[in-house]
Amino acid sequence: MQHLRSIPLGLLLTAVLLGGCQSSAQQAISSPQIKQYPASGAGFVQVAPSKRYFQFEDGTPFVIIGANEAMTWPDLDGLYSNTNMKRTEAYLQMLHDHGVNTIRVMAEYSQDGVHNFESPLGTYTPETISYWDQLFQLCEKYDLYVLLTPWDTFWMSKNWDTNPYNAANGGPAQSKHDFLTSPAVRQAQKNRLQFMINRWGNSKHLLAWEILNEADMWWEATPVEIREWVDDMSAYVKATEQQKLGKTHMVTFSTAKAVPDGVLGETVFNHPNIDFANTHLYAEPAVNAPRNAIDAAVSFQQDIRGGQAVMKSPKPFTDTESGPITEWITDHSFDDEYFHNMSWAHLMAGGAGFGMRWPYLEPHTLTETMRTYELAMSKFARTVDWTHFASHNIDDQLSVNREDVRAIGSGDESQAIVWLLQDTSKYTYRDLTPDKIQTFKDATLIVKGLRAGRYEVRFWDTYKGELLSSATVPDDQGSLTIKLPPFSKDLALHILKP
Repeated sequence: MQHLRSIPLGLLLTAVLLGGCQSSAQQAISSPQIKQYPASGAGFVQVAPSKRYFQFEDGTPFVIIGANEAMTWPDLDGLYSNTNMKRTEAYLQMLHDHGVNTIRVMAEYSQDGVHNFESPLGTYTPETISYWDQLFQLCEKYDLYVLLTPWDTFWMSKNWDTNPYNAANGGPAQSKHDFLTSPAVRQAQKNRLQFMINRWGNSKHLLAWEILNEADMWWEATPVEIREWVDDMSAYVKATEQQKLGKTHMVTFSTAKAVPDGVLGETVFNHPNIDFANTHLYAEPAVNAPRNAIDAAVSFQQDIRGGQAVMKSPKPFTDTESGPITEWITDHSFDDEYFHNMSWAHLMAGGAGFGMRWPYLEPHTLTETMRTYELAMSKFARTVDWTHFASHNIDDQLSVNREDVRAIGSGDESQAIVWLLQDTSKYTYRDLTPDKIQTFKDATLIVKGLRAGRYEVRFWDTYKGELLSSATVPDDQGSLTIKLPPFSKDLALHILKP
């Protein structure tokens, strides 16, 4: 494990802001020493002792920063058939340089029938296998971690007539329903998983197996049938890796429903073989067809809080797909703000990272501004000890003395992260002129539920990833009263024991 680095930051809150400098009052810290954790560590990524986040085997903390990618999209298609490897490598280096640590990629792209993993079933497509060999090599070079989804279920279902699992094409499935229920299909699926484990299972840059994408949407299966499939496949992956490697990567699967209930909800949030909960946060219209940059953040806050509420014991929870799927946003400044707000809401509400955008842009890649926001996210993330932060959502323990400021947060008994967002949702983004955005100069935040004692509070600029100032605040009978520095759109806080 690399040694932690200390970053001296000489930033002061003014005496007027602090309301004095007696020992019983909030006091500025003139040169706070901020630990910065390494971006990666040794071994596989696993669930941390905190249960809400991740770590490497050596204890280095990890949270997800990144987005969805695909082998046919402009930035990664250069690896396929070696058409433009330099462009793909330059793109992956750019991701690394902007603090990105994770990409979610499906093992195939079944839209055109050319980029299948197998064709026919049981015959692995050489160009696709070569693509993955090279992608893992580049991810190891640029320290990126792959959330790998073995099947492109959306296009498989849409193009069922040409799907290699279809009996009409020599496969074992008589119908879509068979994809999750037929023993013969399951054996073919296990053959693919065995191939992938044998070929890439040794890589520490395989973040996790997302064994099925949107299990509730494409295969006409009941929640019980989905659970039975997850039982079978998750146990197979773990047993196969344990036998071959002596350890396992994390296993997850996703649903299209944000917070499923009943049998499906139990499978997502409480299944013993599913290491982290993983759903897609496509709220309509807040996320799918947004009119402002606030409602989607509120939707994320509610969904992550709702997911945590149905867990019988804590585990990480992350969105792995979201964005304006119904109405793509043509105004990039609007989209950048929408992306920024959803990302910070995801982390601060209790997500195991910043969520994973599906681009819904033309060309199909995130904007340059979104990349600068990812870098800002990484700067903040690397100052938090996620390994030991046993957080839960604490929205109901936060209060601000301004009705037009929303407070979103997570915490345990000795630490909290809080995001304050100016609520301008009464305006559409088009109507949100600068004169309608306030600057708060006298706001106060009250945080309850922390263990008694004195706390350090760090105030962060979320757009730049910069520490604005730091102060110590005394606890008052289980409650912290924090005088906030002036802020406009938003402000992030990290509250911890000095």
